[in-house]
Amino acid sequence: MQSKPTTEQILNDLAREVKESFLPTVSDPTQKVNFEMMEQLLRACAKRSAHEIAWMKTEADEIEKLTIEILESQNQPQLSETLEKYQTQKNESLHLVDQVENYNLAGKLLEELIVTVFDIENKNEITKKTTELRELISAKAILLTLSSKGICLNTKNNFIIESSTTTNVIDVSGAGDTVVSVAAICMACNIDFKEIALLANIAGGIVCEKVGVVPITNQELLERAKEILDV
Repeated sequence: MQSKPTTEQILNDLAREVKESFLPTVSDPTQKVNFEMMEQLLRACAKRSAHEIAWMKTEADEIEKLTIEILESQNQPQLSETLEKYQTQKNESLHLVDQVENYNLAGKLLEELIVTVFDIENKNEITKKTTELRELISAKAILLTLSSKGICLNTKNNFIIESSTTTNVIDVSGAGDTVVSVAAICMACNIDFKEIALLANIAGGIVCEKVGVVPITNQELLERAKEILDV
């Protein structure tokens, strides 16, 4: 019986098993790299799982608090309606499934908040507001999509805007989800924030060139990245 039967412990045990039992038996260099990446991903997932509910609840609470502060100084009916919907639908349960739903609702509230607060044509304002948000929620970085303008990244040491990589926008459905998915995978693999912004932006651009909510493949992302980076 495990002394700590938590998701974190189970994933760390699996990572250790990969490192100690599987890696030593692998001679093929490509397969070795795959197993090393698997171990890193398992450990990253373990670390995330240990705090997942807490950080989701904390971020959702901070988004709600920030929205209330904005509404105290501005009359924004649409934002007020979205806040009321969030407060009505959020669940106080600490079960993961309920906190995930709360977090998704808070994400929609944040989207409306961004539309209300940001002028995406004004770089100085974007810099100021993303910095305020990053400091408010104690985030290492803020990754903000800018519609057809691309994506911006705000960290303690950098602020960059990556222009949209596509001029053939057919359907934006699923682009934001793709950006989040690619960014999450990159973070789990400990990729630098600048590269995360670049790859997520490229991935979102690929989706905009297709009709409907469709997935992209590894090969599509790789080929487009090589084309854009000229490598």
